[in-house]
Amino acid sequence: MVFLEDIATMGALFEDAYMSFAMHQMEHQNRFSPTQRMIDFDLIGIQVALEVLTNFCEQNPDREFVEGVNLLYMQFPEVK
Repeated sequence: MVFLEDIATMGALFEDAYMSFAMHQMEHQNRFSPTQRMIDFDLIGIQVALEVLTNFCEQNPDREFVEGVNLLYMQFPEVK
């Protein structure tokens, strides 16, 4: 809920901060995952990534933002 409230009140400024956090989390997860993913917003688009996070938070108000980041991470293709 905090994510949704933040982007509703602060707009693009907080969107950028949350996307930066999400990117850092996904890179960290990739570093320690046995299956690497190609984390490239050119593949799915930054707006689509933001929609995934927003939709997750709207549909799961009792869950943590980082769980949405994990869902977003899984949208990127595996590196073979």
